[in-house]
Amino acid sequence: MNILFVGSLPPNPGGSGPVNCHILGGLAALGHRCRAIAPFTPDPATSDGSAHAELAEVQVRRYDVPNYLPCQDAVFRAPAYRAVERSAIEPLVMAAIREERPDVVVVGRESFLAPVLPLVSPLVIPILVISHQGNLPGQLIGGSLPESLSHELIEQLQSVQCVVAVAEHLAAGWRRLGLASVRAIPNAVDIDQFAPGTKTSDLQRSLDLAHDDVIVLHASSFKPVKRIGDLIDAAAIASQSNARLKYVLLGDGEEHAATVDACARRGLTGRFRFPGWVQRRQVIDYLNLADMLVLPSQSEAMSLALLEAQACGKLVLASDIPASRELIRDGETGLLFPVGDAARLAATILRAADDPRLCASIGEAARREAQGRTLKKMIDRYAAALEEVVHAA
Repeated sequence: MNILFVGSLPPNPGGSGPVNCHILGGLAALGHRCRAIAPFTPDPATSDGSAHAELAEVQVRRYDVPNYLPCQDAVFRAPAYRAVERSAIEPLVMAAIREERPDVVVVGRESFLAPVLPLVSPLVIPILVISHQGNLPGQLIGGSLPESLSHELIEQLQSVQCVVAVAEHLAAGWRRLGLASVRAIPNAVDIDQFAPGTKTSDLQRSLDLAHDDVIVLHASSFKPVKRIGDLIDAAAIASQSNARLKYVLLGDGEEHAATVDACARRGLTGRFRFPGWVQRRQVIDYLNLADMLVLPSQSEAMSLALLEAQACGKLVLASDIPASRELIRDGETGLLFPVGDAARLAATILRAADDPRLCASIGEAARREAQGRTLKKMIDRYAAALEEVVHAA
């Protein structure tokens, strides 16, 4: 197949970029002709040359954006940003189609569909959209988006040939909104790259962490939906019972400054570390340094951080939401706690910190589960979905 992709790719941060990279690189490795159009933010904090290795067989054309977070967030958050992106995407898409008509266009995130659809649909080129945003169906069902914008997105998704959701619960949400051409292809993880390993002493020293500290890791884009404030509240409670708990928060975003300020107000600055965005190859070192990963999100599609932590044999503490329940059996392959319940989260952290055997046994079970979520299975399913779309066109 001749595939034209429009969407996020590394080195821009966020979960959809690495997932799209795996998909596109895997399709190219199967022998498909793959071209890509993707945003690029010239930020040294997020630049990672190693992230491009999977894209060696993919022709990637980049367009500059002033920052990446608006594109990473809710589809309708920044109209001015969308206008800038549209003006960059449109000529690149039309040039790519004129050079070589694709068999199918893959849109790598819902927010990229608006500029692509009016260009591609009149040419009768089928479109497959990858749905990464786990909170969108809920926002639409709950009416938290303006009605005009809700109708716009639903009409766009109804007009494409296939919507692939990266989790079963996300596909179910789209079906409840009346989308018929939806299938679920759950995210996967590179189980060879993300594997159990030893703690890196240099990293531990650079973070000023003692060898007997119990390290709680969190990784996210610091959006309100991630509920990082619940982790701060839980840390304030847990610190009264365990002085060895330390917290490492990877990532950046709109709530980063507020999170740092909240730690200071609560007298927790000495317990928290904020490395910011780190390169993809460094994430493995942080996971292997940690004793547990905590994800208190209000909603997720399918957290790549959760999958990668499980692949590294780590205990994951996650809010009890549909995305977490797809990956965690409570008490067996992870621990769940009610969304927004900081006291329960604190108790769960303390339980894990006081029981290394529990951490190890659940981590081992999680690793076995992760070994069934291989990149090959995911890529084969995407290839089959694309072939169906192309043959039906």
